[in-house]
Amino acid sequence: MPRCISGSQLPPRLRDLPVAPNRVYVEGPLPIRPGVAIVGTRQPTKEAEAYARKLAKQLAREGVTILSGGALGIDTAAHEGALDAGGSTVVVVPASLDQLYPTENQPLFKQILDSDGVLLSLWEADRGAHYSTFFARNAALAALCHALIVVEAPMRSGSRNAAKWARRLGRPLFVVPATPWNVRGRGCILELQAGARPLLSYKEVLTCLREQRVFVSSSHDPALQAAPSAKDARPAEGRAEAKAQMSLFDGSRQQPVDPHASEPAAGGVSESERWVARFAAGPRHVDVLAQECGLPLPELQQMLLRLCLDGVLRALPTGEYCLDDVRQHVPGSQGHPESHRRPESQQKKS
Repeated sequence: MPRCISGSQLPPRLRDLPVAPNRVYVEGPLPIRPGVAIVGTRQPTKEAEAYARKLAKQLAREGVTILSGGALGIDTAAHEGALDAGGSTVVVVPASLDQLYPTENQPLFKQILDSDGVLLSLWEADRGAHYSTFFARNAALAALCHALIVVEAPMRSGSRNAAKWARRLGRPLFVVPATPWNVRGRGCILELQAGARPLLSYKEVLTCLREQRVFVSSSHDPALQAAPSAKDARPAEGRAEAKAQMSLFDGSRQQPVDPHASEPAAGGVSESERWVARFAAGPRHVDVLAQECGLPLPELQQMLLRLCLDGVLRALPTGEYCLDDVRQHVPGSQGHPESHRRPESQQKKS
């Protein structure tokens, strides 16, 4: 039976929305793993549909919860891929749970519930699918996930609306590259031009989750295994607690990095210098920075703007930022490629 979740039990990640819901309605047991949203067109090519199903299956086998909107096409393929792997999947529906949409997927929704999956809605009852509910659903879907993947999308697409929300909320955004002659994938090309990351393997998603410290792969593939750090070398009781913190619906409790801190940390390097040092290896995308820093996107953007105005960073058309001259800001640095330095004329003036 559907139940209402509100107050402290509300999924914390939904609070990142500009107007967070006061309650949600769910049917099925809440998942205990991080979630990846897979979205795309309702009329996909056969290749894209097969890829979405395979991708969801691969991720579900690694213990990732697959989220999607329950629509025909790519959404359906994603849910079915998770079921194929015996994994967990969540349908964020654009209607109330008593008016599930689309009606053609009623058997799929039943199969998901029978497999301990979840149906989640923002509306209590008597709310059918409407233009406005799709936008609200897309926002919630992007908020709940730890990464969002667009498999195939035309220029005008609800999937691109979900991608827009992912960028706004600082969720990592992956896009499966489309061929130029595929009109059903032109939206993917535009998303890549806007700074989304091209997805070539599910392993890239697992790496992204590990970087967020919300997921440890269960795979035996050595390429997916990260060397344990001193922080991870803790008693089993501590590891169990950390695992509980990875839940899609419990949120992540990692402490945000304060980029404004000026007190020297270990080794005599201030937190602000450590924050700037993130760029020493090259450009970083704002989506990645938001997840690493644990800062709200507006606050992060203000910080980046201030660093750009100070001549520390330079904004790139891809949505990335790079250092103008790393040697001026990072102690012990040997400099940065010439392409990231300020022109000599500017250096002389400063």
